[in-house]
Amino acid sequence: MSVRAYSAGPAAMIGQIIRELGIVETVDNMVRWDPEQCKRSPGTHVLAMLINIFMGRTALYRVDEFYELQDIAVLFGADASADDFNDSALGRTLDKIFEAGPKRVFGAAALRAALKEDVEFGVVHSDTTSWSLKGLYESSSPDDEAFFIAHGYNRDHRPDLKQFNYGLVVNGEGIPLLGYASDGNESDKVWNRRVIEELVEGFTDHLTDLVYVADSAAVTKGNLDLIAAKGIRFISRLPATFAQEQEVKDRAWSDGGWIDAGVLTENPKRDSAFYRYQEYVVDIAAQTAVRPYRLIVVHSSSLDKRKAKTLEKNLLKQREELEAQLEQLSKVEFACEPDARAALERVRSENRDALYMIAGDVQAEEAILKRRRPGRPRKDEPLPTKTIFRARASVGDLKEREYAELRLRASCFVLITNMLDEEEHPAEKVLRDYKEQTAVELQFKAIKEPEFVGAMFVKKPERLEALAYVVLLAAMVRAIIQRRARRYAEITNEELPIPGKRMTKRPTARMILDSFDAVVVVILPDGSRMLSESKLFPHKMFRALGVSPSVYVTIPRETWDP
Repeated sequence: MSVRAYSAGPAAMIGQIIRELGIVETVDNMVRWDPEQCKRSPGTHVLAMLINIFMGRTALYRVDEFYELQDIAVLFGADASADDFNDSALGRTLDKIFEAGPKRVFGAAALRAALKEDVEFGVVHSDTTSWSLKGLYESSSPDDEAFFIAHGYNRDHRPDLKQFNYGLVVNGEGIPLLGYASDGNESDKVWNRRVIEELVEGFTDHLTDLVYVADSAAVTKGNLDLIAAKGIRFISRLPATFAQEQEVKDRAWSDGGWIDAGVLTENPKRDSAFYRYQEYVVDIAAQTAVRPYRLIVVHSSSLDKRKAKTLEKNLLKQREELEAQLEQLSKVEFACEPDARAALERVRSENRDALYMIAGDVQAEEAILKRRRPGRPRKDEPLPTKTIFRARASVGDLKEREYAELRLRASCFVLITNMLDEEEHPAEKVLRDYKEQTAVELQFKAIKEPEFVGAMFVKKPERLEALAYVVLLAAMVRAIIQRRARRYAEITNEELPIPGKRMTKRPTARMILDSFDAVVVVILPDGSRMLSESKLFPHKMFRALGVSPSVYVTIPRETWDP
C-alpha cells in the first residue's frame, strides 16, 4: 500500500461534536431496535445522515456512494463500510424514528445538547416557514399518522407546490430548543397555541425565566387566555385586528412624547434604523377575561420593505379608482352649471381623504339635438343644439405632506407584552428582545441553503417527517458550532482566521466549516494516519470548537460513551 493524502474537510470534526452532544446515544435510547439484528445503531445512521447534510447532502439512496469517498473508518470505526449506510438501512432508521415520535426524539436531543452547552433559556423566539415539495407523498401508515402534505400559504411564493411547515423555537443565539414539522396547511395561530402548551411541558424548570417572543399570529383572544393560564411572559406584535392597535397609534401621534431608543443592533450595516417609542397600559378583553397589557408604540426611521410595497400598491389602486370615478362623472350631462359643479364638489368631498388632488372644472358644451321633422335636412338648414354642462376633472398632484405623514405612520408598529413592570422590563429591552426575532429567521435561511440540505428525496410522508427532524438536528448542531466559535472569540478577545486570509470575531457556520478544507490527512502504508499541517491548518478553530485534531487520525468505537 502506497502513501496517499486526502483533503478531509469538516466531517470528522462534525462527527465528534455530534457525539459530544449525545445525539447518537439519545436516538439509540429512544427508538426500538435490536442490537443483535442491526449492524449499525439508529443513532449511528442519524450521525451518518447529519454528516452528509453538512457535507452538501446527497439523496438518501446515494448516501452510501458519498461514504465511498470518505475515510469511513475514522468516522464510524474500523469495521464500518459504506454499504452500512445504504438507502434501505437509513430508511428503516427513519421508520423507527417515526414510530418513536420524531418530535419527541428531537426535543430530547435538543434539550440534552442545550444543557451540555449551558445554553441560556431566557428569551426564546418562535416562527414558522414552509418547505415546498414535489410528488404525491401517499402515506403507508394504517392510521395516517404522518403529517399532511398539502397546499397552503407558501412563504417561498410557490403556491403551485405542496408543502409541509417547519416551526422552530430558538434562544437569542439561534440555538433550536423546540422543533416542529407539521401539516402543510396548518395556520400559525394553531401552531402558536401548540408551542405555548409545550413550552410549559418541556421547560417547567426554566419557565420563570422564559420570555416567549413571536409574531402577531400568536396574539389571539384564545391564546391570550392560554398565556395567562400557563403563566408565560411574552412579547409580540399587536395585530391590526385588535381595535387598540390603531387607537394607541393615534394616541401616540397626538401625544407626541416620543422617547429615543437609538440604533438597536451592534451591526449598523444590518439595521441602521433609528427607533423611538411611547408606551401605555391598556385593558384588552380576551375570551374569558379583561387584562392589562403594556402596549409599546414603536416608530422606526426606516419603512419596512413590505409595508413600503403595500403602500405603493395601495397608492396606485387609489389613483386607478379615482380615474375610473372621474371618467364616469365626465360622461354625465347636466342641464345647468350649478348641478355640474355640485356633482364635482360632491366627488371631491367623498374623496377628501384621498392622497391625490382632483383637478379640473365645469365646462359648457354645445350638444346637437335630434331633428323633430322627418326626412333629409336641407344643406343650409342649421342643426338644433342646446348648451349642456360636464364636470371635466382628472387626478391631480400627490398630496406630498399627507403622503409623508402616512409613511411616517406606516413606520409604526405596536408591541404587546404582559410584563407590566417598566423598571424590571424597560421598553427599550422589550423592543430589543423583539427585534432579535431575526435569530429564528436566520435559522430558516440556513436550513434552506441548497449547499446545506437541498431537497427532500424520500416519498413516504412518514419517512419525510422523520427526515425533517433530522434536518432540524443538523440546524441545531450548526448553531452550536457557530456559538462555540463566537464564544471563544468573545472570551479570549481574539479574532479567528477564516478562508480568504480574513479575521473575524463573529464567524458564520459556513466560514467555520470551510476552514476545515485545509485539513489534509496522510495515510501511511501500514494504515496509520497523520496530519499534514500547512500555514492554513485551522489550529485556532480547533481550539475554539473544543475539538482535538486527533479525531482525524484516530479510529473510534462505533458508539460514544462520554
